[in-house]
Amino acid sequence: MTSSAGVYHDIEHYRGGQIIQTVTAVMRDTASKAVGTQSTWEFADFPISIALSKPSNLVLVTGFISIAINGGSQNIGVGIRRAGNNVNGAMGGLTGFASAKSNRRARHSETMHNGDFGISSLPIHFIDQPNTTDMLRYYPQFTHGSSSTRTIFINRSDADSDNAEKGRNISILTAQEIVT
Repeated sequence: MTSSAGVYHDIEHYRGGQIIQTVTAVMRDTASKAVGTQSTWEFADFPISIALSKPSNLVLVTGFISIAINGGSQNIGVGIRRAGNNVNGAMGGLTGFASAKSNRRARHSETMHNGDFGISSLPIHFIDQPNTTDMLRYYPQFTHGSSSTRTIFINRSDADSDNAEKGRNISILTAQEIVT
């Protein structure tokens, strides 16, 4: 734990060196799904896959998801999954000082999306230490905080009519192998 002006932070330090492999996945089409209250959308259709050359090496995953939701002002969160499980090092609130208590969800990042016309970006940035040379497949999992079923949209807005007000975005994930 470190302290800055009385605020305590649980900080992890990773030591690594040269990047020896980079893999990028770009999603240019759109997707959507109705997600119920307290439910999740396992979006395995947009994975990033990498196999490490040494089990002790690290994986740096970066990118962003272009996302929207219907129903006005709603929060949308993303979790990071690998082999059907949360990547604990990529999720806030799983253990320790900032653990998710009661009904709070562990997430990687979150945005408050306002309105039917825009698209928000959910940032992705984490380091994983999987200790394997098997093929690793990371993918996002989406949640929302509404008490009703909401439709989550990837790379498009809720109001997706064909006019100059609306846009179509992309989403990008990049995985890099870092030598330790």
